[in-house]
Amino acid sequence: MKQSNVVIFKNAQIIYFRLIVTSILGFVGSGIVIRNLGDVDFGLYSVIGSVVVVASVLNSAMISTSYRYIAVELGRKDGGDVNRVFNVSLVIHLFLALVVLFATESLGVYYVENILNIGSGRIPDALFVLRFSSWLTICAVVVVPYQGLMTAQENFKVISIIEIVRSFSTFVAAVCLIFFDGNKLRLLAILAFSVGLMSSSLYLVCCRHSYRQLVAWKLQRSSKLYLEMIQYSGWILVGAGASVGQASGLPMILNWFFGAAINTSYGIALQINNVVQMFSQNLAQAAIPQITKSFSAGNEEGSVSLTAYISKYTILLMMFLALPILLNLNFLLTLWLGTVPPYAESFCQFMIINGLIGGLGRGLPALIQAHGNIKPFQLVLSTTSIVVLPISYFLFSLGFSPSHIFIPLIVTSVLNIIAWQFLLSRFIKFDVYAFVKISYLRVFGVCIFLTPLAFLKGHFSESLLTFVVLSLSATCWMVLGLIVVGLDPKEKAVIYKAVNDIFQRVKL
Repeated sequence: MKQSNVVIFKNAQIIYFRLIVTSILGFVGSGIVIRNLGDVDFGLYSVIGSVVVVASVLNSAMISTSYRYIAVELGRKDGGDVNRVFNVSLVIHLFLALVVLFATESLGVYYVENILNIGSGRIPDALFVLRFSSWLTICAVVVVPYQGLMTAQENFKVISIIEIVRSFSTFVAAVCLIFFDGNKLRLLAILAFSVGLMSSSLYLVCCRHSYRQLVAWKLQRSSKLYLEMIQYSGWILVGAGASVGQASGLPMILNWFFGAAINTSYGIALQINNVVQMFSQNLAQAAIPQITKSFSAGNEEGSVSLTAYISKYTILLMMFLALPILLNLNFLLTLWLGTVPPYAESFCQFMIINGLIGGLGRGLPALIQAHGNIKPFQLVLSTTSIVVLPISYFLFSLGFSPSHIFIPLIVTSVLNIIAWQFLLSRFIKFDVYAFVKISYLRVFGVCIFLTPLAFLKGHFSESLLTFVVLSLSATCWMVLGLIVVGLDPKEKAVIYKAVNDIFQRVKL
Protein backbone atom coordinates (compact mmCIF):
# COMPACT_ATOMS: atom_id res chain seq x y z
CA MET A 1 0.00 0.00 0.00
CA LYS A 2 2.89 2.33 0.71
CA GLN A 3 4.22 1.78 -2.81
CA SER A 4 0.84 2.70 -4.32
CA ASN A 5 0.75 5.86 -2.17
CA VAL A 6 4.16 6.88 -3.51
CA VAL A 7 2.95 6.34 -7.08
CA ILE A 8 -0.20 8.38 -6.42
CA PHE A 9 1.86 11.19 -4.86
CA LYS A 10 4.19 11.37 -7.87
CA ASN A 11 1.26 11.27 -10.27
CA ALA A 12 -0.52 13.99 -8.31
CA GLN A 13 2.55 16.27 -8.46
CA ILE A 14 2.62 16.03 -12.26
CA ILE A 15 -1.12 16.48 -12.57
CA TYR A 16 -1.28 19.52 -10.29
CA PHE A 17 1.54 21.23 -12.15
CA ARG A 18 -0.56 20.78 -15.27
CA LEU A 19 -3.57 22.07 -13.37
CA ILE A 20 -1.86 25.32 -12.37
CA VAL A 21 -0.67 26.06 -15.90
CA THR A 22 -3.95 25.15 -17.61
CA SER A 23 -6.03 27.05 -15.03
CA ILE A 24 -4.11 30.29 -15.53
CA LEU A 25 -4.26 30.01 -19.31
CA GLY A 26 -7.91 29.02 -19.17
CA PHE A 27 -8.96 31.91 -16.96
CA VAL A 28 -7.14 34.55 -18.98
CA GLY A 29 -8.21 33.04 -22.29
CA SER A 30 -11.89 32.70 -21.38
CA GLY A 31 -11.94 36.33 -20.18
CA ILE A 32 -10.62 37.42 -23.60
CA VAL A 33 -13.27 35.31 -25.34
CA ILE A 34 -16.14 36.76 -23.27
CA ARG A 35 -15.01 40.35 -23.82
CA ASN A 36 -14.55 39.92 -27.57
CA LEU A 37 -17.72 37.95 -28.28
CA GLY A 38 -19.99 40.01 -26.05
CA ASP A 39 -22.85 38.77 -23.89
CA VAL A 40 -25.21 37.66 -26.68
CA ASP A 41 -22.65 35.82 -28.85
CA PHE A 42 -20.99 34.17 -25.84
CA GLY A 43 -24.40 33.10 -24.58
CA LEU A 44 -25.16 31.66 -28.03
CA TYR A 45 -21.80 29.87 -28.09
CA SER A 46 -22.43 28.50 -24.59
CA VAL A 47 -25.82 27.01 -25.42
CA ILE A 48 -24.86 25.69 -28.89
CA GLY A 49 -21.36 24.83 -27.83
CA SER A 50 -22.83 22.83 -24.96
CA VAL A 51 -22.15 19.93 -27.31
CA VAL A 52 -18.53 20.57 -26.26
CA VAL A 53 -19.70 19.88 -22.71
CA VAL A 54 -21.25 16.74 -24.15
CA ALA A 55 -17.84 15.86 -25.56
CA SER A 56 -16.19 16.42 -22.19
CA VAL A 57 -18.69 14.31 -20.24
CA LEU A 58 -18.83 11.60 -22.90
CA ASN A 59 -15.05 11.61 -23.16
CA SER A 60 -14.41 11.18 -19.42
CA ALA A 61 -17.13 8.52 -19.16
CA MET A 62 -15.81 6.42 -22.03
CA ILE A 63 -12.18 6.78 -20.94
CA SER A 64 -13.23 5.10 -17.70
CA THR A 65 -14.38 2.04 -19.69
CA SER A 66 -11.15 1.84 -21.66
CA TYR A 67 -8.72 2.23 -18.78
CA ARG A 68 -10.84 0.05 -16.51
CA TYR A 69 -10.48 -2.95 -18.83
CA ILE A 70 -6.87 -2.13 -19.72
CA ALA A 71 -5.94 -1.67 -16.05
CA VAL A 72 -7.58 -5.00 -15.20
CA GLU A 73 -5.47 -6.67 -17.91
CA LEU A 74 -2.32 -4.99 -16.59
CA GLY A 75 -3.20 -6.10 -13.05
CA ARG A 76 -3.32 -9.76 -14.04
CA LYS A 77 -0.33 -11.87 -13.02
CA ASP A 78 0.22 -13.02 -16.63
CA GLY A 79 0.07 -9.45 -18.00
CA GLY A 80 -3.21 -10.02 -19.83
CA ASP A 81 -3.94 -9.15 -23.47
CA VAL A 82 -3.99 -5.34 -23.63
CA ASN A 83 -3.89 -5.20 -27.44
CA ARG A 84 -7.11 -7.23 -27.67
CA VAL A 85 -8.92 -4.92 -25.25
CA PHE A 86 -7.59 -1.81 -27.01
CA ASN A 87 -8.79 -2.88 -30.46
CA VAL A 88 -12.24 -3.82 -29.21
CA SER A 89 -12.48 -0.42 -27.51
CA LEU A 90 -11.38 1.35 -30.70
CA VAL A 91 -14.07 -0.33 -32.81
CA ILE A 92 -16.75 0.58 -30.26
CA HIS A 93 -15.68 4.23 -30.25
CA LEU A 94 -15.57 4.49 -34.03
CA PHE A 95 -19.18 3.35 -34.07
CA LEU A 96 -20.03 5.80 -31.28
CA ALA A 97 -18.50 8.66 -33.33
CA LEU A 98 -20.93 7.84 -36.17
CA VAL A 99 -23.83 7.97 -33.69
CA VAL A 100 -22.71 11.44 -32.53
CA LEU A 101 -22.55 12.65 -36.15
CA PHE A 102 -26.04 11.33 -36.92
CA ALA A 103 -27.51 12.83 -33.73
CA THR A 104 -26.03 16.25 -34.46
CA GLU A 105 -27.24 16.36 -38.06
CA SER A 106 -30.75 15.31 -37.07
CA LEU A 107 -31.69 16.31 -33.51
CA GLY A 108 -29.13 19.11 -33.23
CA VAL A 109 -30.16 20.82 -36.47
CA TYR A 110 -33.85 20.48 -35.58
CA TYR A 111 -33.24 22.10 -32.18
CA VAL A 112 -31.39 25.08 -33.68
CA GLU A 113 -33.93 25.69 -36.43
CA ASN A 114 -37.12 25.18 -34.43
CA ILE A 115 -36.53 25.56 -30.68
CA LEU A 116 -33.48 27.74 -29.94
CA ASN A 117 -34.47 31.20 -28.69
CA ILE A 118 -32.49 33.43 -31.10
CA GLY A 119 -33.27 35.74 -33.99
CA SER A 120 -33.76 34.11 -37.39
CA GLY A 121 -30.72 35.97 -38.73
CA ARG A 122 -28.43 34.12 -36.30
CA ILE A 123 -29.52 30.59 -37.27
CA PRO A 124 -26.74 30.17 -39.91
CA ASP A 125 -24.13 31.12 -37.28
CA ALA A 126 -25.71 28.72 -34.78
CA LEU A 127 -25.62 25.85 -37.28
CA PHE A 128 -22.00 26.66 -38.12
CA VAL A 129 -21.02 26.47 -34.44
CA LEU A 130 -23.07 23.29 -33.98
CA ARG A 131 -21.30 21.42 -36.79
CA PHE A 132 -17.79 22.37 -35.75
CA SER A 133 -18.63 21.48 -32.14
CA SER A 134 -19.93 18.14 -33.40
CA TRP A 135 -16.67 17.42 -35.23
CA LEU A 136 -14.78 18.36 -32.07
CA THR A 137 -16.89 15.81 -30.17
CA ILE A 138 -16.10 13.12 -32.76
CA CYS A 139 -12.35 13.77 -32.38
CA ALA A 140 -12.69 13.45 -28.61
CA VAL A 141 -14.63 10.17 -28.90
CA VAL A 142 -12.25 8.48 -31.36
CA VAL A 143 -9.16 9.25 -29.27
CA VAL A 144 -10.67 7.82 -26.03
CA PRO A 145 -8.98 4.36 -26.29
CA TYR A 146 -5.58 6.04 -26.65
CA GLN A 147 -6.23 8.24 -23.61
CA GLY A 148 -7.48 5.22 -21.68
CA LEU A 149 -4.28 3.30 -22.47
CA MET A 150 -2.05 6.17 -21.33
CA THR A 151 -4.08 6.60 -18.14
CA ALA A 152 -3.93 2.87 -17.34
CA GLN A 153 -0.17 2.97 -17.94
CA GLU A 154 -0.06 5.99 -15.57
CA ASN A 155 1.85 8.01 -18.16
CA PHE A 156 0.67 11.28 -16.65
CA LYS A 157 3.80 13.16 -17.68
CA VAL A 158 3.01 12.88 -21.40
CA ILE A 159 -0.71 13.47 -20.76
CA SER A 160 0.15 16.67 -18.89
CA ILE A 161 2.40 17.91 -21.70
CA ILE A 162 -0.37 17.34 -24.26
CA GLU A 163 -2.95 19.10 -22.09
CA ILE A 164 -0.63 22.07 -21.48
CA VAL A 165 -0.04 22.35 -25.25
CA ARG A 166 -3.81 22.19 -25.72
CA SER A 167 -4.41 24.94 -23.13
CA PHE A 168 -1.72 27.18 -24.61
CA SER A 169 -3.19 26.69 -28.10
CA THR A 170 -6.65 27.54 -26.77
CA PHE A 171 -5.22 30.71 -25.22
CA VAL A 172 -3.59 31.67 -28.54
CA ALA A 173 -6.94 31.07 -30.26
CA ALA A 174 -8.60 33.48 -27.79
CA VAL A 175 -5.95 36.13 -28.50
CA CYS A 176 -6.63 35.77 -32.24
CA LEU A 177 -10.15 37.07 -31.64
CA ILE A 178 -8.72 40.44 -30.60
CA PHE A 179 -7.16 41.04 -34.02
CA PHE A 180 -10.01 39.65 -36.14
CA ASP A 181 -12.70 42.00 -37.46
CA GLY A 182 -14.98 39.42 -39.10
CA ASN A 183 -17.43 36.95 -37.60
CA LYS A 184 -15.69 36.13 -34.31
CA LEU A 185 -18.25 33.51 -33.33
CA ARG A 186 -17.46 31.41 -36.40
CA LEU A 187 -13.73 31.93 -35.97
CA LEU A 188 -13.91 30.68 -32.40
CA ALA A 189 -15.73 27.52 -33.53
CA ILE A 190 -13.07 26.83 -36.18
CA LEU A 191 -10.17 27.43 -33.78
CA ALA A 192 -11.73 25.27 -31.03
CA PHE A 193 -12.08 22.39 -33.48
CA SER A 194 -8.50 22.88 -34.71
CA VAL A 195 -7.14 22.74 -31.17
CA GLY A 196 -9.16 19.61 -30.41
CA LEU A 197 -7.96 17.92 -33.61
CA MET A 198 -4.35 18.76 -32.77
CA SER A 199 -4.51 17.38 -29.20
CA SER A 200 -6.28 14.21 -30.39
CA SER A 201 -3.55 13.70 -32.99
CA LEU A 202 -0.88 14.09 -30.29
CA TYR A 203 -2.43 11.31 -28.20
CA LEU A 204 -2.52 9.05 -31.23
CA VAL A 205 1.11 9.77 -32.23
CA CYS A 206 2.43 9.31 -28.67
CA CYS A 207 0.67 5.96 -28.28
CA ARG A 208 1.93 4.78 -31.66
CA HIS A 209 5.46 5.70 -30.58
CA SER A 210 5.47 4.41 -26.97
CA TYR A 211 3.04 1.49 -27.15
CA ARG A 212 3.36 0.35 -30.76
CA GLN A 213 2.59 -3.30 -30.01
CA LEU A 214 -0.30 -2.51 -27.69
CA VAL A 215 -2.09 -0.26 -30.23
CA ALA A 216 -1.28 -2.30 -33.36
CA TRP A 217 -4.46 -2.78 -35.37
CA LYS A 218 -5.89 -6.28 -35.27
CA LEU A 219 -9.59 -6.83 -35.84
CA GLN A 220 -11.02 -8.90 -33.01
CA ARG A 221 -13.70 -11.29 -34.25
CA SER A 222 -14.68 -12.87 -30.95
CA SER A 223 -18.01 -11.43 -29.87
CA LYS A 224 -17.63 -12.16 -26.14
CA LEU A 225 -15.38 -9.20 -25.26
CA TYR A 226 -17.35 -6.89 -27.57
CA LEU A 227 -20.56 -7.78 -25.77
CA GLU A 228 -18.96 -7.44 -22.34
CA MET A 229 -17.43 -4.03 -23.07
CA ILE A 230 -20.54 -2.81 -24.89
CA GLN A 231 -22.66 -3.84 -21.93
CA TYR A 232 -20.30 -2.12 -19.52
CA SER A 233 -20.02 0.93 -21.81
CA GLY A 234 -23.77 0.90 -22.25
CA TRP A 235 -24.36 1.37 -18.55
CA ILE A 236 -21.57 3.97 -18.41
CA LEU A 237 -23.32 5.77 -21.27
CA VAL A 238 -26.66 5.61 -19.46
CA GLY A 239 -25.17 7.67 -16.65
CA ALA A 240 -23.09 9.78 -19.03
CA GLY A 241 -26.07 10.34 -21.29
CA ALA A 242 -28.13 11.55 -18.35
CA SER A 243 -25.28 13.86 -17.27
CA VAL A 244 -24.98 15.10 -20.86
CA GLY A 245 -28.74 15.67 -20.93
CA GLN A 246 -28.47 17.68 -17.75
CA ALA A 247 -25.41 19.64 -18.96
CA SER A 248 -27.09 20.47 -22.28
CA GLY A 249 -30.65 20.71 -20.99
CA LEU A 250 -30.13 23.24 -18.21
CA PRO A 251 -28.71 25.95 -20.55
CA MET A 252 -31.59 25.23 -22.96
CA ILE A 253 -34.19 25.65 -20.21
CA LEU A 254 -32.53 28.87 -19.07
CA ASN A 255 -32.48 30.06 -22.69
CA TRP A 256 -36.17 29.20 -23.12
CA PHE A 257 -37.32 31.20 -20.09
CA PHE A 258 -34.76 34.02 -19.89
CA GLY A 259 -33.07 34.37 -23.32
CA ALA A 260 -29.49 34.00 -24.53
CA ALA A 261 -28.05 36.64 -22.17
CA ILE A 262 -28.61 34.45 -19.08
CA ASN A 263 -26.53 31.72 -20.74
CA THR A 264 -23.54 34.05 -20.50
CA SER A 265 -23.82 34.11 -16.70
CA TYR A 266 -24.28 30.34 -16.61
CA GLY A 267 -21.27 29.88 -18.91
CA ILE A 268 -19.14 32.08 -16.64
CA ALA A 269 -20.17 30.01 -13.61
CA LEU A 270 -19.18 26.85 -15.47
CA GLN A 271 -15.74 28.34 -16.18
CA ILE A 272 -15.18 29.11 -12.48
CA ASN A 273 -16.51 25.74 -11.40
CA ASN A 274 -14.35 23.87 -13.90
CA VAL A 275 -11.20 25.20 -12.21
CA VAL A 276 -12.40 24.09 -8.76
CA GLN A 277 -13.53 20.73 -10.16
CA MET A 278 -10.14 20.12 -11.73
CA PHE A 279 -8.64 19.91 -8.24
CA SER A 280 -10.95 17.02 -7.39
CA GLN A 281 -10.83 15.31 -10.78
CA ASN A 282 -7.05 15.40 -11.04
CA LEU A 283 -6.43 13.88 -7.61
CA ALA A 284 -8.97 11.16 -8.37
CA GLN A 285 -7.34 10.61 -11.77
CA ALA A 286 -3.99 10.04 -10.08
CA ALA A 287 -5.51 7.37 -7.81
CA ILE A 288 -7.94 5.58 -10.14
CA PRO A 289 -5.39 3.20 -11.74
CA GLN A 290 -4.14 2.14 -8.31
CA ILE A 291 -7.69 1.55 -7.03
CA THR A 292 -8.56 -0.56 -10.09
CA LYS A 293 -5.33 -2.57 -10.09
CA SER A 294 -5.55 -3.16 -6.33
CA PHE A 295 -9.14 -4.35 -6.57
CA SER A 296 -8.43 -6.65 -9.54
CA ALA A 297 -5.51 -8.14 -7.60
CA GLY A 298 -7.88 -9.10 -4.77
CA ASN A 299 -6.98 -6.32 -2.30
CA GLU A 300 -10.55 -5.18 -1.74
CA GLU A 301 -9.92 -3.70 1.72
CA GLY A 302 -7.00 -1.63 0.45
CA SER A 303 -9.09 -0.26 -2.42
CA VAL A 304 -11.87 0.83 -0.05
CA SER A 305 -9.38 2.51 2.30
CA LEU A 306 -7.71 4.33 -0.60
CA THR A 307 -11.12 5.49 -1.86
CA ALA A 308 -12.01 6.91 1.55
CA TYR A 309 -8.81 8.94 1.83
CA ILE A 310 -9.08 10.16 -1.78
CA SER A 311 -12.58 11.50 -1.03
CA LYS A 312 -11.28 13.26 2.07
CA TYR A 313 -8.22 14.84 0.45
CA THR A 314 -10.25 15.84 -2.60
CA ILE A 315 -12.71 17.98 -0.68
CA LEU A 316 -9.95 19.54 1.44
CA LEU A 317 -7.95 20.52 -1.66
CA MET A 318 -11.07 21.94 -3.28
CA MET A 319 -11.71 24.06 -0.18
CA PHE A 320 -8.23 25.59 -0.41
CA LEU A 321 -9.15 27.02 -3.82
CA ALA A 322 -12.87 27.61 -3.27
CA LEU A 323 -12.56 29.71 -0.09
CA PRO A 324 -10.56 32.62 -1.58
CA ILE A 325 -12.84 32.61 -4.64
CA LEU A 326 -16.05 32.73 -2.58
CA LEU A 327 -14.70 35.48 -0.31
CA ASN A 328 -13.61 37.66 -3.26
CA LEU A 329 -16.01 36.56 -5.97
CA ASN A 330 -17.40 39.92 -7.12
CA PHE A 331 -13.92 41.48 -7.17
CA LEU A 332 -12.53 38.59 -9.21
CA LEU A 333 -15.44 38.68 -11.68
CA THR A 334 -15.06 42.44 -12.13
CA LEU A 335 -11.31 42.11 -12.61
CA TRP A 336 -11.82 39.24 -15.05
CA LEU A 337 -14.79 40.52 -17.07
CA GLY A 338 -14.96 44.26 -16.52
CA THR A 339 -18.78 44.29 -16.31
CA VAL A 340 -20.37 41.44 -14.36
CA PRO A 341 -23.54 40.09 -16.06
CA PRO A 342 -26.72 39.66 -13.99
CA TYR A 343 -26.86 36.50 -11.87
CA ALA A 344 -23.21 35.67 -12.64
CA GLU A 345 -22.11 36.02 -9.00
CA SER A 346 -24.96 33.96 -7.53
CA PHE A 347 -24.55 31.31 -10.25
CA CYS A 348 -20.85 31.01 -9.40
CA GLN A 349 -21.52 30.73 -5.66
CA PHE A 350 -24.08 27.95 -6.02
CA MET A 351 -22.03 26.16 -8.69
CA ILE A 352 -18.98 26.05 -6.40
CA ILE A 353 -21.06 24.86 -3.43
CA ASN A 354 -22.57 22.10 -5.57
CA GLY A 355 -19.06 21.16 -6.74
CA LEU A 356 -17.82 20.94 -3.15
CA ILE A 357 -20.69 18.62 -2.24
CA GLY A 358 -19.91 16.45 -5.27
CA GLY A 359 -16.28 16.31 -4.16
CA LEU A 360 -17.35 14.39 -1.05
CA GLY A 361 -17.89 11.33 -3.23
CA ARG A 362 -15.09 11.82 -5.73
CA GLY A 363 -13.35 8.51 -4.99
CA LEU A 364 -16.53 6.40 -5.15
CA PRO A 365 -16.91 6.12 -8.97
CA ALA A 366 -13.43 4.55 -9.26
CA LEU A 367 -14.33 1.88 -6.69
CA ILE A 368 -17.69 1.26 -8.36
CA GLN A 369 -16.05 0.77 -11.76
CA ALA A 370 -13.34 -1.45 -10.28
CA HIS A 371 -16.07 -3.68 -8.84
CA GLY A 372 -17.63 -3.99 -12.30
CA ASN A 373 -21.33 -4.25 -11.42
CA ILE A 374 -22.17 -0.69 -12.36
CA LYS A 375 -25.82 -1.12 -13.43
CA PRO A 376 -27.54 -0.06 -10.15
CA PHE A 377 -25.15 2.86 -9.67
CA GLN A 378 -25.73 4.17 -13.19
CA LEU A 379 -29.49 3.86 -12.76
CA VAL A 380 -29.29 6.05 -9.65
CA LEU A 381 -27.02 8.59 -11.41
CA SER A 382 -29.16 8.77 -14.54
CA THR A 383 -32.39 9.18 -12.57
CA THR A 384 -31.07 11.99 -10.36
CA SER A 385 -29.44 13.74 -13.33
CA ILE A 386 -32.52 13.73 -15.56
CA VAL A 387 -35.04 14.59 -12.82
CA VAL A 388 -33.29 17.97 -12.41
CA LEU A 389 -34.63 19.10 -15.81
CA PRO A 390 -38.40 18.79 -15.21
CA ILE A 391 -38.02 20.18 -11.67
CA SER A 392 -36.13 23.23 -13.02
CA TYR A 393 -38.76 23.72 -15.74
CA PHE A 394 -41.53 23.51 -13.13
CA LEU A 395 -39.80 26.06 -10.85
CA PHE A 396 -39.35 28.56 -13.69
CA SER A 397 -42.97 28.04 -14.78
CA LEU A 398 -44.01 29.15 -11.29
CA GLY A 399 -41.95 32.33 -11.66
CA PHE A 400 -38.83 31.44 -9.65
CA SER A 401 -35.61 33.29 -10.46
CA PRO A 402 -32.76 31.70 -12.51
CA SER A 403 -30.70 31.04 -9.34
CA HIS A 404 -33.26 28.49 -8.16
CA ILE A 405 -31.98 26.08 -10.80
CA PHE A 406 -29.37 25.02 -8.24
CA ILE A 407 -31.88 23.73 -5.68
CA PRO A 408 -32.49 20.42 -7.51
CA LEU A 409 -28.81 20.24 -8.49
CA ILE A 410 -27.59 20.38 -4.89
CA VAL A 411 -30.28 18.02 -3.55
CA THR A 412 -29.51 15.36 -6.18
CA SER A 413 -25.76 15.64 -5.53
CA VAL A 414 -26.36 14.73 -1.88
CA LEU A 415 -28.71 11.88 -2.81
CA ASN A 416 -26.15 10.41 -5.23
CA ILE A 417 -23.46 10.17 -2.56
CA ILE A 418 -25.81 8.55 -0.04
CA ALA A 419 -27.19 6.04 -2.57
CA TRP A 420 -23.75 5.04 -3.90
CA GLN A 421 -22.48 4.21 -0.40
CA PHE A 422 -25.59 2.21 0.44
CA LEU A 423 -25.26 0.17 -2.78
CA LEU A 424 -21.53 -0.44 -2.27
CA SER A 425 -22.23 -1.82 1.21
CA ARG A 426 -24.47 -4.45 -0.42
CA PHE A 427 -21.98 -5.63 -3.05
CA ILE A 428 -18.54 -5.48 -1.38
CA LYS A 429 -16.99 -5.20 2.08
CA PHE A 430 -17.81 -1.51 2.34
CA ASP A 431 -18.32 -0.22 5.88
CA VAL A 432 -20.37 2.99 5.52
CA TYR A 433 -19.65 4.10 9.10
CA ALA A 434 -15.90 3.65 8.68
CA PHE A 435 -16.00 5.47 5.33
CA VAL A 436 -17.93 8.41 6.79
CA LYS A 437 -15.58 8.53 9.78
CA ILE A 438 -12.49 8.74 7.55
CA SER A 439 -13.86 10.90 4.74
CA TYR A 440 -16.41 13.25 6.28
CA LEU A 441 -16.27 13.75 10.04
CA ARG A 442 -13.00 15.68 10.08
CA VAL A 443 -14.01 17.58 6.93
CA PHE A 444 -17.22 18.73 8.63
CA GLY A 445 -15.09 19.77 11.61
CA VAL A 446 -12.95 21.91 9.31
CA CYS A 447 -16.09 23.50 7.84
CA ILE A 448 -17.28 24.49 11.32
CA PHE A 449 -13.81 25.80 12.13
CA LEU A 450 -13.94 28.02 9.00
CA THR A 451 -17.31 29.67 9.74
CA PRO A 452 -15.75 32.89 11.21
CA LEU A 453 -14.40 33.68 7.73
CA ALA A 454 -17.96 34.30 6.52
CA PHE A 455 -18.19 37.37 8.76
CA LEU A 456 -15.02 38.93 7.32
CA LYS A 457 -16.37 39.48 3.82
CA GLY A 458 -18.83 42.27 4.63
CA HIS A 459 -16.32 44.33 6.66
CA PHE A 460 -13.93 45.20 3.82
CA SER A 461 -14.35 47.26 0.67
CA GLU A 462 -13.38 45.53 -2.58
CA SER A 463 -9.76 46.17 -3.62
CA LEU A 464 -6.59 44.33 -4.51
CA LEU A 465 -5.36 44.70 -0.92
CA THR A 466 -8.62 43.24 0.41
CA PHE A 467 -8.28 40.33 -2.02
CA VAL A 468 -4.75 39.59 -0.79
CA VAL A 469 -5.69 39.91 2.89
CA LEU A 470 -8.81 37.74 2.65
CA SER A 471 -7.07 35.11 0.51
CA LEU A 472 -4.11 34.84 2.89
CA SER A 473 -6.44 34.78 5.89
CA ALA A 474 -8.52 32.00 4.33
CA THR A 475 -5.42 29.95 3.47
CA CYS A 476 -3.86 30.34 6.92
CA TRP A 477 -7.14 29.60 8.66
CA MET A 478 -7.60 26.53 6.47
CA VAL A 479 -4.12 25.26 7.36
CA LEU A 480 -4.86 25.84 11.05
CA GLY A 481 -8.16 24.00 10.65
CA LEU A 482 -6.34 21.01 9.17
CA ILE A 483 -3.87 20.94 12.05
CA VAL A 484 -6.55 21.28 14.74
CA VAL A 485 -9.33 19.00 13.42
CA GLY A 486 -8.73 18.01 9.78
CA LEU A 487 -5.91 15.49 10.03
CA ASP A 488 -5.58 12.44 12.24
CA PRO A 489 -2.33 11.78 14.21
CA LYS A 490 -0.90 9.44 11.54
CA GLU A 491 -1.49 11.99 8.77
CA LYS A 492 0.12 14.73 10.84
CA ALA A 493 3.14 12.53 11.48
CA VAL A 494 3.56 11.87 7.75
CA ILE A 495 3.34 15.60 6.95
CA TYR A 496 5.73 16.61 9.73
CA LYS A 497 8.23 14.03 8.49
CA ALA A 498 7.91 15.26 4.89
CA VAL A 499 8.39 18.90 5.96
CA ASN A 500 11.37 17.95 8.11
CA ASP A 501 12.97 16.06 5.19
CA ILE A 502 12.54 19.14 2.98
CA PHE A 503 14.23 21.35 5.57
CA GLN A 504 17.07 18.88 5.92
CA ARG A 505 17.67 18.91 2.18
CA VAL A 506 17.60 22.72 2.12
CA LYS A 507 20.23 22.85 4.86
CA LEU A 508 22.46 20.47 2.89
